[in-house]
Amino acid sequence: MANLKQSKKRIKQDKKKYLRNRRNVSRVKTFIKKFLVVLKSLDNTSLLNDYPILVSEIDKSVRRGVFHKNKANRLKSLFNKKMKVVLGM
Repeated sequence: MANLKQSKKRIKQDKKKYLRNRRNVSRVKTFIKKFLVVLKSLDNTSLLNDYPILVSEIDKSVRRGVFHKNKANRLKSLFNKKMKVVLGM
């Protein structure tokens, strides 16, 4: 256990930051899972509505510092390819 006041404060800050990051990662994963379910259902209208929401959430996670921008671009590219296959573009 930390003895210095600064160390105790740092531990509290790290815990808050960890929980905030976990919440944001979980939120993005939930949107990804929902998108994959819609992708398998082959519902084009839902697919076209959910894709921009998913991209928006991924971009927000980059701004929050949860994901690296290259990972976000990789995810968006992957889901875009999958969506195009389903839509037949």
